[in-house]
Amino acid sequence: MATGQGPAMDDDNPRAGLTDKENRILDEFRDKVQDILTKPEHDDYYLLRWLRARSFDLKESEEMLRKNVAWRKKWKADTILRDWTPPEVLKKYYPSGLCGYDKEGCPVWIFPAKGLHMKSLTMSVKRSDIIRYMIYLFEAIHEDFKRQSQKLGKRVDKTILLEDLEGFTLKQLFMPGMDVMFKFMAMTEANYPETLKYAFVFNGPFIFPIVFRLVKPLLSADTKKKIVVMGKHWKQELLQHIDPDELPVHWGGTATDPDGDPYCRSKVCLGGEVPPEYYIKGTDLVDESKVTKRILSKGETLNLTYKVTTGNMALRWVFWTENHDIQFGLSYQPDGGKPEQILANSRINCQQVPEDGIHKCAKPGTYIVKFDNSYSWMNSKHLSYSIELVDMSEIESDTQSLISGSSFSLDPEMVPEYSGKSL
Repeated sequence: MATGQGPAMDDDNPRAGLTDKENRILDEFRDKVQDILTKPEHDDYYLLRWLRARSFDLKESEEMLRKNVAWRKKWKADTILRDWTPPEVLKKYYPSGLCGYDKEGCPVWIFPAKGLHMKSLTMSVKRSDIIRYMIYLFEAIHEDFKRQSQKLGKRVDKTILLEDLEGFTLKQLFMPGMDVMFKFMAMTEANYPETLKYAFVFNGPFIFPIVFRLVKPLLSADTKKKIVVMGKHWKQELLQHIDPDELPVHWGGTATDPDGDPYCRSKVCLGGEVPPEYYIKGTDLVDESKVTKRILSKGETLNLTYKVTTGNMALRWVFWTENHDIQFGLSYQPDGGKPEQILANSRINCQQVPEDGIHKCAKPGTYIVKFDNSYSWMNSKHLSYSIELVDMSEIESDTQSLISGSSFSLDPEMVPEYSGKSL
């Protein structure tokens, strides 16, 4: 199934509002990429998406489009809706859903963030399948664009995103999960440009400025302009854009499922933490070639030392056990000095969900990771772990304060309430 919108409607004019210069660039762009324009939907609307995404820079637009063609081939995006069946766990526990249309006929996509539990998701399916599921959802939206265009007799090629952040906490993310989300956002910006009408964000907790700072560098300037943060009257504001019968009761409308469900769960998955029976322990969480497995006998302690010579390194770990908990701690010893505790030894329940973390090694010296089973005189522990020193330059600068375990330093300007303007 192709991603495009099909032939343009008779009353549409994709060149309306273009300057003479932009018209010339559009014609030249079509000539330059003629070899990859193989489908009916590769019309002027299609080409303008890529041009606008790169501010009508001809060279950058061509590069972006050609990379997209290769990307679609790699992920088999054109046929994903008919050839790929999403894993059950994603259909049940990834929160999202198309539900209704705005007043101009654009589909409304609801994302109830409270139900997003990346840690349990990445324990249950391969990260590549989570990305593939995102592609699947985007392709489904584009199919809906085509249906709406035919139904309404006009071009429909943008969606409204409702991001409900009620109950969302940083505990719902962890580093492998954040990596998936960052890759997803970068993928969206690179391969589905100019398809967002507005992203309405509401019920933002105090951590929203933190989360926004993390993702902001991944968004284009145009996308940032379309993000609208709403205040306490968000329900009334949404109804200015969406008729009540197109919006579930829970989000301020009047629509329900036939059984009266105010969330319209037949269309919107609320997500939630994935039950342990879905877990595939260790799979795709970390490179298997980097995993060490050993049995820690009852009463035994394991100390692992890592020598750091510069101040720009970080110690990264992931570990889990087959059964029972394990005690974990981290300390630092300067050359010729006494050990200093960084993370106090504490018992970690990692037999169901792996424990992960990163500590920025700000000072040269020896860092000591301790796995302690000395408190157990009955049970040996089957321990799997991957611990490595990585250069801080490999880690996104915007996440350094998060992964090092230090407190965030928020920007003085807090996120404003909705005022009819974008961020």
